[in-house]
Order: sequence, then C-alpha cells, then structure tokens
Amino acid sequence: MAVKTDNDVGVGVECKQRSVTPETTSVVDLEVKLLQSFRHCIIKLLKLEGSDWLFRQNDGADEDLIDRVAARERFLYEAETREMNRLVHTGDSQYSFDGKLGSVQKTDETDVAKFLVSSVPHCGEGCIWTVDLIISFGVWCIHRILELSLMESRPELWGKYTYVLNRLQGIMDRAFSKSRTPMTPCFCLQIPAAHQQRSNPPPISNGSLPPPVKQGRGKCTTPAMLLDTIKDVEIAISYRKGRSGTAAGDVAFPKGKGNLASVLKRYKRRLSNKPVSNHEGGPESGFGSSKVPSSSPYGS
Repeated sequence: MAVKTDNDVGVGVECKQRSVTPETTSVVDLEVKLLQSFRHCIIKLLKLEGSDWLFRQNDGADEDLIDRVAARERFLYEAETREMNRLVHTGDSQYSFDGKLGSVQKTDETDVAKFLVSSVPHCGEGCIWTVDLIISFGVWCIHRILELSLMESRPELWGKYTYVLNRLQGIMDRAFSKSRTPMTPCFCLQIPAAHQQRSNPPPISNGSLPPPVKQGRGKCTTPAMLLDTIKDVEIAISYRKGRSGTAAGDVAFPKGKGNLASVLKRYKRRLSNKPVSNHEGGPESGFGSSKVPSSSPYGS
C-alpha cells in the first residue's frame, strides 16, 4: 500500500485550492462588475435633462436608497472631474472637464464615465454596496417607469417603457417573494452638508411631469402599492387616442396601448401572487438583510 508523503498532501491541497479559488473569485468579480455597471447607469441617468425629478420622490425605502446613491454619485463625479481637470492643466491627463455632469470635453463620455466608476465603494460590515442594491434599483426602475407611463401620451415612448418593464420582470421574485428589511444607509452615502444644500434643485413646476407620490418613506414598496399604480396607468392609457384616419391614430396608438396593456397584465398576475405581509420581516428575513464580509475586495 502506497503511503502519502507530506509532499503528496501538499500537492493535493494545492490542487483543491486551485479548483475552489477561481470559482469564488469569479463570483466576486461578477458582483463587482454588476455594481460598476449600476454606478455607470446612475451617472448616465443623472446626465439626462430633467433627471432631478427622478431622484426627488418621497416614496419607498428602496427608492429613497437609490436617491441617496444618486446624490453621492453626483458628488463623487463632480469632485473627480474637477481633479482630472486639474491634472489636465498640469499636463498629467488627456481628459478635460469643467466639473459638471454632462460636460466632458476632448474624449468620449462613455470612456470617461467607465474610468470614474472603475471601483466599487465598500465601507465594511453593513455596507449597502452589495447585490441587494440591484434589487432596490429594480424596484426604483419599475416605480419610475409606471409613474412616467401614467402621464405619457406618446405611443413611441409607450414602446420604450414596455421594453424596459419586460426586462425588469425578473426582479419581482427577488423583491417581493420574501420579506425584506430595508437596508440602512451606510458611510458610503455621506456627502458634505454644504454640497447637499447647494445641490438641492428648485421646485419643478412643469405640468407634464407625474404628480408627487404618496408619503411612504421608510417602508419598502409593496406589491399592493404597485398594483394600485398599475390600475391608474391602465385607466390613463385607456383614454389616450390619436386622430382617426392617421397612422398615429389607426396604428401607433392601438399597437402601443396593446403592448403596454399586455405587460401590465403580466405584472398584475405576478404581483397578485406575492405575499400580502411582504416587507414586514425582521432583520433575519429576506434579501435586504444579507451582508458582505468586510474583507470583500471591492476597492474604494
């Protein structure tokens, strides 16, 4: 019978480590890439004209968390672009900025945005920068698209909203199948008080924007809340009509209404099957309470 030597054992342990480490690393890498994409997406949204409205709604805890993330990302983006502009003047960089969102010069905006979000914040135990943040973002997106659909009268945009809602259906099981505890904002979301006051935009008086949502801060958006909004959207689009005898009235409007109504029915069916007591669990329940070890190699 062959006897294993220390060298044989060492080789076996090394082979086992090789079989585990790449898989573990790949999971972490995927999570990092997902969160980097999320940061990039938030910056792209902040650059949109009128985007202040998107991040000023006083509704559920998920949405409030995304609003805070957006405020922090705006602060970081403007600070980092100012620093890169300083490097331009010292000859240490090929980029040029004026320190404001949407004002990149001499280079492609996408490349610069990717450079500025090359890492993911992580302040330790209890940090909000985990995959659970993507669930909150999904809820935020669904809420915002439904509110925009409520006021929209252009069938071409109904098509875009329908496409996005279709892509977001997968988030519903993660967001509403189990009770979740709202994530508590962490150190990563802190911004100087002076910047916070300076960045608060004036009240919006544009009558075409959706009305203010109901007070709901501190509580997660529930299936029942979204079902109420969907009902309002269905009523609103049922009254939208184009001029008879035109391509818009005879083709675009009926097709757009039909497609949007179809995806809303799917949402109603899936949301109606979710637990009524959702989002009322304790810290041990659901996705929002999961933590990432403080040693997570995300960078800062």
